[in-house]
Amino acid sequence: MVRGWSRFRRAIQGARGAPEHVPPGQHAPAGSGEPPSRNAIVRPMTTERIAQALTRLDYRYLRDEQGELCGLWGYRLFTFTLVHERLLLVRGRWARQGGIPRRTDLLEFANRWNATNVRPKCYLRVGDDGRVHVLAETALPVTAGLSDAQLDNHLSLSLSSGSLVFDSLDEHFPDPILADEA
Repeated sequence: MVRGWSRFRRAIQGARGAPEHVPPGQHAPAGSGEPPSRNAIVRPMTTERIAQALTRLDYRYLRDEQGELCGLWGYRLFTFTLVHERLLLVRGRWARQGGIPRRTDLLEFANRWNATNVRPKCYLRVGDDGRVHVLAETALPVTAGLSDAQLDNHLSLSLSSGSLVFDSLDEHFPDPILADEA
């Protein structure tokens, strides 16, 4: 027997001498003996669960023509997409657009953001019309599922961090119409 194993086993078994049985996909609070709360139960991800979380967080949202969930936060469009039940994407788009001449400046901003911040990922997309869109995106693997608390936390953090990107963009690239009024 490995030295110290008995002490380790007693520590993980708790005072009652046997580990608590927790059904797969659930996590009981250590040593509580109580069933896990709904917030602690890990469940498979569905678009309906995302909608329930948005409602629970008192966020206004809608479904687009493809059935995707989306909403406006500070005039910025955010979408909530479940990709093959494996990845939860929260993607926001800056309310303003740039032209091709501003592409380099916007790309430098995105590169600087990505070099100094863990999340969200910031990148550009150029439309067929030549307009440059700046997007912020968080991706979370959800193959194993999420608890309601984890889902709520991810949605809140994704919206907050995406809004930080766009606030920073607004500071670096002031709206010329609003600047004239000041």
